[in-house]
Amino acid sequence: MVQAVNTDVNDALDEAKAHYTSSNPRSRELYQTALKSLPGGNTRTGIFYEPFPLMFERGQGATLWDADGHEYRDFVSERPRRSMATTTR
Repeated sequence: MVQAVNTDVNDALDEAKAHYTSSNPRSRELYQTALKSLPGGNTRTGIFYEPFPLMFERGQGATLWDADGHEYRDFVSERPRRSMATTTR
């Protein structure tokens, strides 16, 4: 069965957000809880994205698992955090 392609950018974005939200209910729940005690619901508000960030539960080597059980490969290695670090010689 061929699925119709959504060619309207706003509709496509809404569709993607709906899919993301339905695929990550535990991350959304944890984010709602975090909003009660953290400004923006996380400690990295500078890189926040809508509708809510993924909440990761664990990692091993370059593999990460989110609160919803999805597995990811970490190719970034917290680069934004490290790029702000200073070194002394």
